[in-house]
Amino acid sequence: HGLISFVAMTEWFTHLLNLFLMSIYYSVLLYDVKRYVKMARYRFRALVAVIFAGAAFASPYLNSEFYGFEIESLSWCFNHSRT
Repeated sequence: HGLISFVAMTEWFTHLLNLFLMSIYYSVLLYDVKRYVKMARYRFRALVAVIFAGAAFASPYLNSEFYGFEIESLSWCFNHSRT
């Protein structure tokens, strides 16, 4: 149960990581290397945009009651595992 809680809590981070990795994937594979190097100065701006997009997708999950319940259950599992 503790593992399930941990996976559910880190789900928003997985979404954010997927968006970040996909942005790298498309910028490298769909565009040639020369253009990628030319766009290097926009890379940080793109990273920030991807992080904000991930936060936007994660916000409904973070604000849900389920997330609060998972935090409580995770803390319960952590406290009762040290017996």
